[in-house]
Amino acid sequence: LQALQPGRPYLGDVRGLGLMLGIEVVSDGDSLAHAPKLAHWIKEEMKLRRVLLTTDGAHCDNILKIKPPMVFSRSDADRLGGELQVV
Repeated sequence: LQALQPGRPYLGDVRGLGLMLGIEVVSDGDSLAHAPKLAHWIKEEMKLRRVLLTTDGAHCDNILKIKPPMVFSRSDADRLGGELQVV
């Protein structure tokens, strides 16, 4: 997922442990201001592509959360990354 960051200033920090990951959605790479509306839009666009994500965050819903099932495979990860590139 960190490979998606270059050229996408709205993708802030990518962090997580194991399969549970979070991608911070920001208005731009310089100010790092939270962008909950953009995060919600990405979540809804991914849902249309049959990829389920949630949004969360301490102050606003600007974190895209990826919580895949235990049977998540490399091809599933590749599909997730590919769909995020399109959106």
